[in-house]
Amino acid sequence: MTHDSALGSAIVGRQPGLLSAILLCILQVPKAVPLEQRFDLLVLSLGLLINLVEHCAENRQLLADTQTVGSFESVCDQMEMPAFNALMDFFTDKIEAAQQSEEQADELLSSQEQKVKASLEPRDGESLPANQPPVSSQSDDLEETLMKALQKAGKHMEHSIVCAYIALLLGCAVQNNKELAERLREHTPDGKFLPLVEALKKFHNFINLTGVLGNTATKSMQRVIEVLEDS
Repeated sequence: MTHDSALGSAIVGRQPGLLSAILLCILQVPKAVPLEQRFDLLVLSLGLLINLVEHCAENRQLLADTQTVGSFESVCDQMEMPAFNALMDFFTDKIEAAQQSEEQADELLSSQEQKVKASLEPRDGESLPANQPPVSSQSDDLEETLMKALQKAGKHMEHSIVCAYIALLLGCAVQNNKELAERLREHTPDGKFLPLVEALKKFHNFINLTGVLGNTATKSMQRVIEVLEDS
């Protein structure tokens, strides 16, 4: 009903308290669901908000005027603030979480590589230790490390996708409205949209390479990137 429909989005968006409820599904409800289900909840909730504001100026204004609370994961948990503020804070937290996951994955792989080298290369003047772990043991250790690294990489991807969805939502919300763009700018780092643009471009490149979304989605994303770059 809300997908690519200005009328449907307007009708749904006018329901009392709806936007506030969806924002809470993003900012507070995840703490009450299992960890493995949080990503799905975030993507579905952000996707619904994107549908509501993409083609409906009325909903964009409603979102900008909505008061909500900070994310349960942030230092602003439960603090009342404008939706733009809460979403930008959440975006920043997810960017940091993605970077941390990437660094942890790199550290795991680097550590394993050093262990393998140390076990295969004896020190000068020394022979290989007689009690060197068997190849099967080293292989199991490598497999465990790779699994941990893949888990970290998966978390990095999840955080990055959430960042892209938030950027897409905010870009849709301020399109064709300089006043809303300036209100959003008040809550961005250094008053610039560059972090939002970078998150969207990374995701845009990813979906172009993988083909996980159709041409319509990629065109919409490119349009929002241009909106943020030109604002």
